[in-house]
Amino acid sequence: MNEQEKKEITEMTEVAKYLVLHDPQGFVIAKSNMDILKARADLEKQGAEIVR
Repeated sequence: MNEQEKKEITEMTEVAKYLVLHDPQGFVIAKSNMDILKARADLEKQGAEIVR
């Protein structure tokens, strides 16, 4: 993981902390979207492994 990726993760973490404190509904929406992206990434990874 390079420094740019680490910086982006840190920024996302700070935004998540802010949402938890100031906009809990916004946090739930953001978490749902992240769960969807993770599921898609997992499916793509499985598909790539099957093709090999």
